[in-house]
Amino acid sequence: MPVKTIKSAAEVLRDITRAHGEDVVVLGSQMKGRTIGRMSTGVLSYDAILGGGWPVGSWSEVIGNESHGKTLLAQSTVITGQRRDPKHRTLWIAGEPVNFEWCETLGMDLERVEFVPGNNMEMAYDIALKFMENRLVDLVIIDSLPSLIPTSEDDREFDELTIGRAAMLNNKFFVRKATTAMKRSYTRKDRPCTGIAINQWRDRVGVTHGDPRIAPGGLGKNFAFYVRVDMTRTEWIKNGTMVVGGRFRMRTIKNKVAPVNRSAEINFYFDAVPGFERGRFDHVEDIVAAGLYYDVFGVGGGGYYVFGEHRWRGKEKLVAGVREDLDLQAEIRGAVMHVVNPEADARKVRIVARR
Repeated sequence: MPVKTIKSAAEVLRDITRAHGEDVVVLGSQMKGRTIGRMSTGVLSYDAILGGGWPVGSWSEVIGNESHGKTLLAQSTVITGQRRDPKHRTLWIAGEPVNFEWCETLGMDLERVEFVPGNNMEMAYDIALKFMENRLVDLVIIDSLPSLIPTSEDDREFDELTIGRAAMLNNKFFVRKATTAMKRSYTRKDRPCTGIAINQWRDRVGVTHGDPRIAPGGLGKNFAFYVRVDMTRTEWIKNGTMVVGGRFRMRTIKNKVAPVNRSAEINFYFDAVPGFERGRFDHVEDIVAAGLYYDVFGVGGGGYYVFGEHRWRGKEKLVAGVREDLDLQAEIRGAVMHVVNPEADARKVRIVARR
């Protein structure tokens, strides 16, 4: 029996590169940007519990009941990305109708968003793959998973069963195809891409113990998501007897890049009230709450709060002082992000909050 020749590491790597291409085996010291990139949600407290924002180069899932802020969170992410980068582009799979006037009210530049109106699952996923593979967009949003219908289901009558077809396609797309298409080079600078899939809670039939809710679309896709968050509207905000906004809570169900089961809340106004325009978050209250939680404010005697050369007596004066100073808001935001994700460049996640 012939003796097998033992090759050196350099020879083995050369053979692997010839057979499978470059970047198949990569030294850790050669990897570009070894820290995980982040894409801001536009809300400081949300970014903080995510570990700095949505993890770039992976898929995240946003789940919730109707009218609980899921699409609003996706829109905020798009708008924030557009403000940070004039070249930022988004692909929006619009399985559900889009209110374009409301998007513009929120501040979205529709010239930098490619919409795919239609709910054919195979078509939507094929278009998304082509955009991701060719590095044409920075963000892909699917709104929403339950609204996408497989061709086999759409072509059949009401009484014909199509159980499992959507779950199979979701599993194939997220676990196999989309993850590969989103992957970028570890050794060369490459345009990153981030994905957000919006889903809805359903009730399990006959379940009386534990959590009766389930997110449709199959369980296989859940393994492909780096982050899964639950969006909940905890209360309505009223101006007198009129409802003008809501308080929305994000809770992390799964997080592979930060501690899990964290929650944060923020007020949003969908009607104009004194001090707030229509379609705005209360970013200042959010910044102050995050600053207090992550101890970026010093606490002195007599109920004083301290940040650098600034001093306020009582929380109300603290909020009022921060509300009047945009530069101070950016400084506090940067200090919070430095605590949350010290390896990231805080300047890349700063968003100037508007009143």
